[in-house]
Amino acid sequence: MNCFRLMVCLVLGAYVSTSASAGVMSLTLDSRGVDLNALELGDSVTIDVLLDRLGIGKLTDLGATVTLSSTSHLSDPAVNPIAGDIVPDPLDVLFSGGFFNDSVDAQFTTFFSFVPDPEINSDGVFFSFDLTAIAAGSGSIGFDLFSPFAIAADDPLNPIFDIDTSELNYTVTASNAVPEPASLLCFGCIAVASLTQRRRCRSRRSRPA
Repeated sequence: MNCFRLMVCLVLGAYVSTSASAGVMSLTLDSRGVDLNALELGDSVTIDVLLDRLGIGKLTDLGATVTLSSTSHLSDPAVNPIAGDIVPDPLDVLFSGGFFNDSVDAQFTTFFSFVPDPEINSDGVFFSFDLTAIAAGSGSIGFDLFSPFAIAADDPLNPIFDIDTSELNYTVTASNAVPEPASLLCFGCIAVASLTQRRRCRSRRSRPA
């Protein structure tokens, strides 16, 4: 039903010109103070999707898809997605991952809501998800070009698609990487040679003059 509603919105949007001005609201990404350009293997970070500059009253629908430029460096962004504090009822947000596990799609709708005043009516966290650095490399986290949309409670026939968005760049370094087998063998040989040399020295010192 959510997909059907979105399709209806797209059709209506094609025939009805939006009355909202550009930048009436924005969706931005925040890493909670973590420097994404200094990630090391095994590091985890939570990404918040923030709704800002809401100046059109209440939203009955809000949807967005966050994608990774590459899944080879960070884990699937659909890991542990949760609704944010601006959503009155977390059950009103439907999450799904991308076909190649490179995205997380979130759609908030009041269509089936059973709570009073279920609309989004303030700025804040729309949803969050976790990422883990799994390989060295660089890339970006951003919004799918055609995904951000919203429907205002006072203008349900005029969906809003012109929403400002942002992206985050990241870099994963291999400073915490496990040594390769060849390196481990080299270190082992050095350790054995050093231990053997110490034993020889002790043996010479213990012999009577």
